[in-house]
Amino acid sequence: MQELKRRYNVPVGFSDHSGDIYACLAASALNAEILEFHVVFNKEMFGPDAPASITMDQVKILVKGIRQIEKSLNNPVKKDDTLAFTDLKNMFEKSLAVNRDLKAGTVITPEMLEAKKPKGYGIPASDFLTVIGKTLKNELKTWSFLKNDDII
Repeated sequence: MQELKRRYNVPVGFSDHSGDIYACLAASALNAEILEFHVVFNKEMFGPDAPASITMDQVKILVKGIRQIEKSLNNPVKKDDTLAFTDLKNMFEKSLAVNRDLKAGTVITPEMLEAKKPKGYGIPASDFLTVIGKTLKNELKTWSFLKNDDII
């Protein structure tokens, strides 16, 4: 559908005879602007199109789903600008801590480290690779945050 729209610069649609709403929802997510489907009052009705049709209740669900898809596609989340979420990030991101008592001179291994909330109380947890293999210059108690001043 996207190739047809790009190539011919015309509205594109989807003709569905699956007897359910999922193919139309998928087509909508791919920017189909026209949907063609068969509708019956009851799937048990007589006729060759009944099994390939959807019910009025399914049409309601289909329309609701399409509106949700349109809303999602027309309101993308911009993940590059996180400034508005700085407080939340600080609350939910983590700092490195040690999970046991460690003496000065200990060489740090991954097993000694834990990520602990909140961010900003030591080395960011995302920087854990930078401390592995480093030596402690200070003694640390269990659950102490690991700071740059603590390592050589």
